[in-house]
Amino acid sequence: MTAPDPRPHLVESGGEWRLAGHRCTACGYRVAFARPWCPLCRAAVEPARFGPAGTVWASAVQRIPVPGLDPPVVFAYLDLDDGPRCLVQCAVDAEDPPAPGARLRLSGVSATGDPLAGPLEAP
Repeated sequence: MTAPDPRPHLVESGGEWRLAGHRCTACGYRVAFARPWCPLCRAAVEPARFGPAGTVWASAVQRIPVPGLDPPVVFAYLDLDDGPRCLVQCAVDAEDPPAPGARLRLSGVSATGDPLAGPLEAP
């Protein structure tokens, strides 16, 4: 039996990428992964989509090679607007990683299957 993919699932809709997750029907808690019930209050959850924009909580530059990734690679925890926090690869210069509070937008899925985010551009 294959283990489920631990990465958040992104979907494209109307030219924008969103995280497909779940929201609690009772307390509104948001989760990035399918759960049979809310991890806070144990109420039912329903499918929800979050994003596409969010605020960086923290970021880091990985400079060590790992299979499938050529360093340097920028990662960030992104607090999606009205959504959960998720780990994303950043399409930014590794010498100028996003600072906490910076705004990013989901922009697709990386070659390794990770959520990808880039700078938030003015509409």
